[in-house]
Amino acid sequence: MYYLKTLTEPEAESVVLSRPARPWLVAALAMLPSLLAYEELRKMWVRWSDPGRVSDVIPQLQAQSDWFFSGQFPYQWVRFESYQAFPVYMPLHWMPARFSRLLQLDVRWVGFLLLLGAMGLAAYCIAKSARITVSTRNYFALILWSVPLWSFIVWNPLEMAVSLETIVAAWYLVLAAGLLAKNHWLIGIGLAGCLLSRYTGVFWAPTFAYLLWRYQPKKYSFYLWGGVAAAVLGLYIVPFLMKEPGILEQGVLYHNMCALGGWTRPDQYTYEHGLTMAIHLREWLPGVPEHSLFLARALQGAIMLLLSAGSIWLYVKKWHQRTDIYAFSLASLQLALMLFYIFSPMVFQYYMLVPLVLGGVMCWYALSASDSGKAAAI
Repeated sequence: MYYLKTLTEPEAESVVLSRPARPWLVAALAMLPSLLAYEELRKMWVRWSDPGRVSDVIPQLQAQSDWFFSGQFPYQWVRFESYQAFPVYMPLHWMPARFSRLLQLDVRWVGFLLLLGAMGLAAYCIAKSARITVSTRNYFALILWSVPLWSFIVWNPLEMAVSLETIVAAWYLVLAAGLLAKNHWLIGIGLAGCLLSRYTGVFWAPTFAYLLWRYQPKKYSFYLWGGVAAAVLGLYIVPFLMKEPGILEQGVLYHNMCALGGWTRPDQYTYEHGLTMAIHLREWLPGVPEHSLFLARALQGAIMLLLSAGSIWLYVKKWHQRTDIYAFSLASLQLALMLFYIFSPMVFQYYMLVPLVLGGVMCWYALSASDSGKAAAI
C-alpha cells in the first residue's frame, strides 16, 4: 500500500518529458527471461516424464480434456492403480490441454506457452495504456515478470513438473492486464478465465463489483458482469452442471474427503512450514479432526469476508482520491489470494505461482508506470 500513496505524487520533471516506451519492446522484454527457461523446463519434463507417478493433477486434467473432446462427459471418476479421483477442475483449466493432442506436445508445454503469451499480452496492453517511459530501470525491472517461474525452477522444480498452474496464472495475468490498462474487455475476459479455471477469485469479485458500480458509469457493470455471467453459464452451468447437477456436490464431497485425510495425517507436501497456517491450526483448534477442520474453514471464510468489507471501506474512506479503483482492486486481489491460501486447510505449493506472478507484475508497474507526474500505480 505504500506505493499507492508515493507513486500517485508528481514525479521528477525528467519523467514528464520522457518518451513513452514501445509496447512491443516492453512485451518482448517481459517474455524474454521466461523464454530463456526453455532448456531448464525441458530437463524437468524429462526428469519427471510421467508426472502421474507423482501427482494425479495432470492425469485428471488430461482425462477431462480427452473425454470432452471425444464427446464424453468430462466430470466422472478418474481411475488410478490403487484409487480413483473425482475431478474438481473448472473447464478453462482443462480445456486448453486439448492443444497438447493437436500439436503433439507435452501438455506442460501448453501451460508454459499460455503463460508466456499472457505475459506478452499483459505487458503490451499495460505499456500501451499506462505510458511506461523509456529508461534503463523500467526495462531492467521487466525481469520481475519471470522471477516466480525461475524461483520454482531453481528451488522447487517438482511443482512445475506435476501441475498445470501455469494455465491459471495466465488467466490471472489477463485480468491484471485489464485492471492496469483500465480495459473492460480484458477485465471481463480475465474474470471469466479466472472464475472458470480456479474458483478462488470469487472471494475477491464482490470488492471489485462494488467499486466498479459506485465509481464508474453503470453501463460498465452491466456489460462486464453480463459477459462474465454468460461465460459461466455457457462454459460450465449449461453444458455440465445442468446436465449433471450432482457433479458440484460430488466434487465438494471428494475435496472434503481429501482435506480431511490430509488434516488427519499431515505430510510435508501439503503442510510445508511457512507456506500456510494449516499445520498450526491443526494444533490450535479444538475438537476431533472433523470439527477442527470445520473451524479452520470457518476462520478462512470469515477472513475473506472481513478482507472484502475492509477493502471497500479503506477505498471509500481513505484512497478514493489517491488512486483509481483498478490499481486498488489489483492490490486487493493479490492480498485476497495470499490470505486465502495462507488460511486454507489444504493447499499445494504450486498454488503460489499465481499470487507470485501477480506480485511480480505489480512491483514492475510500481517501479515503471507514470502518467506525466500523476501515476495510478500500485
